Amino acid sequence: RLYGHFESLLAHVVKHPHHSLDDLIYIAEGERAPLFLDEGPLSGNLFQCSEHQKRLWFIDQFEKNYLYEESPVYHNLPLIVGLPEALDPEQLKVALDSVMKANEILRTRIVTRDGEPFQQVSEAVTVPLSVCETDESLDQQAWQEKCTALINQPFDIENDGLVRFSLSCNKGQHFLMITAHHLIADRASLRLLLNELMRCYRSEVKTGADPVPYSSFSSWQNKIGTGDLESLSLYWKRKLAGVPVLHLATDQQREHIHVFEAGFLNRVLGEARSAQLTAFCKQEQISPFGFLLTAFNILLYRYTDSQDIMIGTLYHNRTQTGLSDLIGPVANLVTLKLAMAAELSFPELAQQVEQDYQHAVGSAAMPFEKVVLEINPDKDMSRTALFDLLIHYEEQSCAGEIPAGFELLELNYGLGKYDLNLLIKEGADFSFHLTYNHKYFKESSVERLLEHYVKLIGHILENPEKGAAVQEYLGEAEQAELLKDAASAIAVTYPEAQTLTGLFEEQVLKTPDRIAVADGTKSMTYRELNERSNRLGHYLRDKYEIRADDLIGLQLERTEWMIIAILGVLKSGGAYVPIDPAYPEERIAYMLADSRSKVLIGEEELEHFRKLEETCSSENLIQVNRPEDLAYVIYTSGSTGQPKGTLIEHRNVVRLFKTNPSLFDFSADDVWTMFHSYCFDFSVWEMYGALLFGGKLVLIPNMTARDPGKYIEVLLKEGVTVLNQTPSSFYQVMKEALAGEHLNFRLRYLIFGGEALSPGKLKPWHERYPEIRLINMYGITETTVHVTYKEIGDSEIEQNQSNIGRAIPTLNCYVLDQHRNLLPRGLSGELYVGGAGVGRGYLNRPELTLQHFMDSPFQAGERLYRTGDKARLLDNGELEYEGRKDNQVKIRGYRIELGEIERVLEQHELISSAVVLAKTAADGEKELFAYLVGASSLNALTVRSYLSARIPSYMVPGHFIQLEYLPLTSNGKVDKKALPEAAVAGMSAGLEYVAPRNEIEEKLVLIWQEILGREKISVKDNFF
Repeated sequence: RLYGHFESLLAHVVKHPHHSLDDLIYIAEGERAPLFLDEGPLSGNLFQCSEHQKRLWFIDQFEKNYLYEESPVYHNLPLIVGLPEALDPEQLKVALDSVMKANEILRTRIVTRDGEPFQQVSEAVTVPLSVCETDESLDQQAWQEKCTALINQPFDIENDGLVRFSLSCNKGQHFLMITAHHLIADRASLRLLLNELMRCYRSEVKTGADPVPYSSFSSWQNKIGTGDLESLSLYWKRKLAGVPVLHLATDQQREHIHVFEAGFLNRVLGEARSAQLTAFCKQEQISPFGFLLTAFNILLYRYTDSQDIMIGTLYHNRTQTGLSDLIGPVANLVTLKLAMAAELSFPELAQQVEQDYQHAVGSAAMPFEKVVLEINPDKDMSRTALFDLLIHYEEQSCAGEIPAGFELLELNYGLGKYDLNLLIKEGADFSFHLTYNHKYFKESSVERLLEHYVKLIGHILENPEKGAAVQEYLGEAEQAELLKDAASAIAVTYPEAQTLTGLFEEQVLKTPDRIAVADGTKSMTYRELNERSNRLGHYLRDKYEIRADDLIGLQLERTEWMIIAILGVLKSGGAYVPIDPAYPEERIAYMLADSRSKVLIGEEELEHFRKLEETCSSENLIQVNRPEDLAYVIYTSGSTGQPKGTLIEHRNVVRLFKTNPSLFDFSADDVWTMFHSYCFDFSVWEMYGALLFGGKLVLIPNMTARDPGKYIEVLLKEGVTVLNQTPSSFYQVMKEALAGEHLNFRLRYLIFGGEALSPGKLKPWHERYPEIRLINMYGITETTVHVTYKEIGDSEIEQNQSNIGRAIPTLNCYVLDQHRNLLPRGLSGELYVGGAGVGRGYLNRPELTLQHFMDSPFQAGERLYRTGDKARLLDNGELEYEGRKDNQVKIRGYRIELGEIERVLEQHELISSAVVLAKTAADGEKELFAYLVGASSLNALTVRSYLSARIPSYMVPGHFIQLEYLPLTSNGKVDKKALPEAAVAGMSAGLEYVAPRNEIEEKLVLIWQEILGREKISVKDNFF
């Protein structure tokens, strides 16, 4: 098509060099010939519904029978005007009778015939006028609540008239309220109706031709053929390809069926800013709506990090002869898909947005309902079709459409159940009227959004040359509050000049004869542990000339020698590199080569040392380390396929333990377990949590760690008081512990870390053992084990929210957008951690270090670590963890958060744990696989039906695999690589296999096998 228009397009480019490729495609799609309404008045009283009416009828029928006892009221459209003087009710009834006789739409109901909706016009006129009793005691808010209650009276669309009128008086002011169902009116219609009513009331002569009846409009619309819409259809199919969902953060989780409860907020821009905006638009040749639409898009872009912003707007659709004065719903919903070019200045971006808007309204002759059918987006019952946000604009001339002396009161109600519905009214003082879904948004969140919008408009006017990424919408006070949220609420001091070695040796002096390390058969006191690690330290320093930052590999099992070796390496002045003996030889070789370890301490090196041990001094070594020297290098998985070494210094670890008395009361009476592999930094917390406070560290052999029953025996026998667990490991321990009678645990603390916690799963444990404190600690290797602290109680368990609390002392947690700007409370962004726990970087990976470690723009001298985790600030300043950024996948163009599916699955009463992965199928397409632990009665049909009622169809996994338990890594996290293929462990389908029984079924099975890449297809299987 572009090639066929080459010459004309080339000429257009020469004439308009600033036009985009999208502009050229729009031109090439062909002339959008206007559609002329050529339908005259119809006879009879039963007429076809317009596309708009069909959609609203379907919503009414579905929600009345499924969600609400009566018809939903959010399509009740009000007009409230203050009157210059009282109206005579009887005279008004006469005027109403005349207006209703002249306009059949006001006498219309929607009836059902053979399952289809039709307009039925009543010949008889019943004037629906009520006169409310005067109540002078009502203040403004109470009076508005009374008006809202009147608006909220539902219409029975099949049996009631769909418009009503009421007169009222409050504190000497008289009011007229018109409430019409959106089935028979739009906002312009209500103004036309008011003018017509007052003309009749005043017995004024009508001028101009009569508008066409609404039944003629709907009949004409139904006759529009496919050929008439071809160029429009081409535009919408191209423009809305992919249909990106705008993921605006909500305060409450979405229901699986979209429910609605209206909330309202109003705000003005201010006369000075309004004048400045009007002058700027005139200077830049931008319409005021173009300016405000662009500003709103920038705000949504900054809120969501979405490059494509999908919102809706209203187009009046009254340019044709006969429609300008028609009372009836002729306005069309128009979908705007606006690409955000953050590098453009504001005037450049606004011109691009205006061009996109003009293209969209230039194609608005195609009814919204037909656009939806053409695009055919995946059904998502939790959202409205194509967009959840609506923005519309009324020019100042609209204010002149009501009679002189009348004052319009804006409640902005009745345009559908959108998450946000923003009406902007032009004037000397621009006003914003926002209807929002109170089911999903708190009033405080919406107030904040309007405040940000107004501040953004002001900043744009002062800094028009800046791009979308750097326009500011946060005020100074809010930024200060966010920085306060980022920091720990607890101010502490700690021995900044100390090292781990120094702290341990201080503790040895305090508790020399207490048990330091035990493994069930033997134990060592603090004195013995110190002397033996001293001997190893002297051995290493003398034989290998160990200096600060020298790396020493450890390849040891979890015995007392592991602890001796760690302390011996630190005492020698070096830093240890833990290596699991079970690692593949290739990985071990890579880690040794990458770290350039001076020596590998394994069984062979220890055997050599043991022969010389008695000849080595047991005295403390002269310390050569400074706080900024390396303590250890832990390797974690890397995106390149090779692990990366994280560099952690003494001072990073020292401040972790010497600031925690503000959170924990660890003491020499505590018993800890070293449950986790020393290759996982949770072990750092376990080891030093015991040894720096005089506690006892119980070493857990690998086989015991993998057997919940045996592990519980150790906890009881040793009287463990501080238990550290990844959630995945603890769920298995909890299942075992709750299977029998009450156990006499001595536990004081149960501390979770390493992966996301689902607090709701802890309910049965907390009910049986309420005295054990539950602590959720988010953390990362690069920021030294733990970052945040949150105690879990009844409310957290009930909410089942992954609340990770606030930063621990000496750390700051910032939630930032993709441009590293602070995000306000409630919005999802990437978590950055700053402060004294941030490590040095990655070993031998300078480019990767630069990507993830950086100087902080918020505090001088602070370094930040970019976590790759998503989080948001809650209203109380605490953090909610939302999973990994890379846990998002795209399936058929839809962005899917795997964690969301997992959370819904785990809410099923028969499912205890769930993991969802995206894997590439045989046809090269990605599919979702769900791995479940739960009751033996589960089957795929049951689970699929459960999910289908709660999440969109594109999020329902295609494969379900049931396991007895989820495989865990040595770190206690779910081992996703060890999860089996569906072919090996597929869940029961819940349907018996039925082979094809005839030729047609055989052909269908073959087609399904080819499309789905599966062998065994039952005729009872569901394609979707």
